[in-house]
Amino acid sequence: MVDSYNCLRLDNGYVFLVEVYIDNDNKKFLEIVDFDEDKLKPNSTEEDIEKLGGRIMKRQSKFINYVNDGYKPDQEDNINIIAVIATTTELGKRYRTEVGESPESKKKKWDTNGVIRIIQREYVYFVNPLPLSESLIEKIRSGDFTAIHGARASGKSTRVLSVIERLESKGFSCIYVTLEAVNVDSKELFWISFGNSIIRNGHHLIKNRTIKTDSDFHDMFSINKWEAKKTNVVIFVDEYDKLERANDDIKASFLETVRAIKTTKEDYVIWSINAIGPFSILHLNSKKVTTSPFNVRDPYHNPNFTREQVQDLYEKFQKHERINIDQEIINDIHMRTNGHAGLVCLCGKAIETDLLKYLDENSRLNFSVWLKYTAKNSLEAIILGYPTFKKLIDTLETLEKAKPAVDMLRHSFVGFLAGSENGTFRMSSAFIDELMRRRVIPTLFMSSPESAIPKEKDDSLDIFNILQTAIQFFDKDIITHAFERSFKTAHDMYVSGMKKKKVPRESVYDTELNRILVNWLGKMGGIVITGQWHLIEDSVDEDSYSDIVITTKDQTIILELLATATSSDLNKHFGRVLEYAKKLSTNDIWIVHFTCEDGYGIQKSQNRPHWPSYNRINTVHYYHDRTFASVLTNARYTDRSGTINKIVDLTIPLRS
Repeated sequence: MVDSYNCLRLDNGYVFLVEVYIDNDNKKFLEIVDFDEDKLKPNSTEEDIEKLGGRIMKRQSKFINYVNDGYKPDQEDNINIIAVIATTTELGKRYRTEVGESPESKKKKWDTNGVIRIIQREYVYFVNPLPLSESLIEKIRSGDFTAIHGARASGKSTRVLSVIERLESKGFSCIYVTLEAVNVDSKELFWISFGNSIIRNGHHLIKNRTIKTDSDFHDMFSINKWEAKKTNVVIFVDEYDKLERANDDIKASFLETVRAIKTTKEDYVIWSINAIGPFSILHLNSKKVTTSPFNVRDPYHNPNFTREQVQDLYEKFQKHERINIDQEIINDIHMRTNGHAGLVCLCGKAIETDLLKYLDENSRLNFSVWLKYTAKNSLEAIILGYPTFKKLIDTLETLEKAKPAVDMLRHSFVGFLAGSENGTFRMSSAFIDELMRRRVIPTLFMSSPESAIPKEKDDSLDIFNILQTAIQFFDKDIITHAFERSFKTAHDMYVSGMKKKKVPRESVYDTELNRILVNWLGKMGGIVITGQWHLIEDSVDEDSYSDIVITTKDQTIILELLATATSSDLNKHFGRVLEYAKKLSTNDIWIVHFTCEDGYGIQKSQNRPHWPSYNRINTVHYYHDRTFASVLTNARYTDRSGTINKIVDLTIPLRS
């Protein structure tokens, strides 16, 4: 019989609420992680639970003395406290010896649930962050009060724990605290809860002391109160952005305290205090303290994984699972994630969970399998199951004050994945860009056709007429503003009689078409619309481009979009789309070319649009000028009956 127990697990100073099940026959506790609750039955045995991923949790004891005075659990209220004391590599080795586990015998996993502690490293796929941490270590060793910022789930805390390990080996005494569990309801509660965290996590340094006020904090670390008279204490404050939710008195009190210590370091044993959080911490201040005590002018930006680190991570995965993964998949993962630690590991988890069953006879995972998987939004579902990204999307979709920010992204930045060495804005990754285009923008900007979805006689999608209808709903402001806000330069083509004119980038058209198709085909017909980013090895201006993939039960359709492209560019894409279609096993291929080149706007001109040499590549050219008052269509495509259709100088009337 399996009963549910409430259980507190103490793990290196952190308290987790976990679900624990007990086999009443043998009285052994088991921890269940990532399991299907529907498979857990009242008569489940220990063996059944272990098959679900359960693990025997040995050395369990009830500690009634740890609960409030006078508390007595009744029959249905069982509380167990499980203490796991393991803070060093040596303790970790001893723990494994005691429980009979070894890194070789235990299956490694992709960890996507936060900080990776020292004891976990041999049990998860792990990238050593120290090689890219030297500049941070030097900042701290020089006494800098550093702001450590980076995207959520990008490995900031894991990096800091590795840095702490290095600093302590050099004689520094480190205290790591997080504001996650600190109370910010009042100044009094803040200092009490923050002080408790300092004492709990600095118990190796602090004995029989309490912190209830900012004065107590000053007194605690006053050099006169320390026998050793050492000035080598380094404090790390994680989740520092939680102070954004605090009132001004709390923020001012904390900032003034840090500044006072920084200004008169000779009076304290503290050598350095460091704040950890997202980009917003660089602008965290108060009305009273308008300048941060942390070095926000020269902060440490937590780096993403390099291409080499992603490669190394997946080589470890392949070796551990005894499989082979096409190099194109690893390259694609790095490109789509931009090396973001959480996303890289989520991709690995997706492969492990969903794709190992598709290995070929040589135990190889082929790139075509990966492309089909991502084209069906399967990976998006895994990403949105991760709390960090789910919260991001939910906030942007529902928070009214976030809409102007989304509108700014829509007008100027979505689809921009080029480098940012000179400080130019870029989307953090192709995955985040796709979530913005497919989830957030269509939800907030919903204009789309309400008419029936055009279909051919065999009930397949009539892509040409779908495109003709969708373009009527393009936002004119988006297109006209793109000439100044989101543009590229048409170097060798005449636009309005001149060369080197600014014209809208591909992403402008891609975002608008994607928005309309999601709201129309997706919501009305249950059709899956996804974006697929691809690397361009020989590109001068950009290193990637995006397709729209439409997936129904019977069709997979590729729409490859270009903007004011030369004949040479078109020829390259004609070749690329054939190769991509082969990997997706589809013949529904469309090149959709939006152009402002003068030659395409002259009706009945001898300078006709450029066509592919293969009839199987359906091609449509849409010409418009800066006003976007109308769109001129020229197309050549093959319908489902095999008939080749040619459209010449057809004007699309746009909505006013």
